[in-house]
Amino acid sequence: MVQQIAPHETIKLHELLTFKNLCLTKSVTMSQLVSDEELRSILQNDTCASRQHTQQLSGLMNHSYIATYETISNYMMKKGYYNAYNLQEQYKVDMQITETALNLS
Repeated sequence: MVQQIAPHETIKLHELLTFKNLCLTKSVTMSQLVSDEELRSILQNDTCASRQHTQQLSGLMNHSYIATYETISNYMMKKGYYNAYNLQEQYKVDMQITETALNLS
């Protein structure tokens, strides 16, 4: 069974992936510009590590359930259960659900 990653975790992963891509770009660029061999070696090692980290983060992104969340949200909006852009309408729906739940108890 593949564990799913929550939407907020997916956003954090995306931020990390963006950061690691920036690190990778900087390391590659700087390693070509520096003349100090020791510094170049450090940057090249960082390049290898950043590539590996980027691949690992990309793999984790594949386990995200953002697509499922989007499908459910679209279904709920289409059926009128979720009004993302109209708070007054959403309040009415929420109150109807609350009333139904109270009547069932």
